[in-house]
Amino acid sequence: MTGIAIKRAGDTVEIPEGCFALIMPADRAHAACVALQPVPAGATTSTATQTTRNALLKALARVQGRGK
Repeated sequence: MTGIAIKRAGDTVEIPEGCFALIMPADRAHAACVALQPVPAGATTSTATQTTRNALLKALARVQGRGK
């Protein structure tokens, strides 16, 4: 599998070998997009954006086996 698949509630989800699923509320999609945007060095970000970024990093670290 290449790329990213998006599924919504009610869709059948099969996770292929070597892949993982990230589940988040649909109303957080915009926050995730903002958090994933590049931030220039020294620029400030909102607490909400940093919180979303930290949550994504923590979830991805779990996938990589570095944390619980």
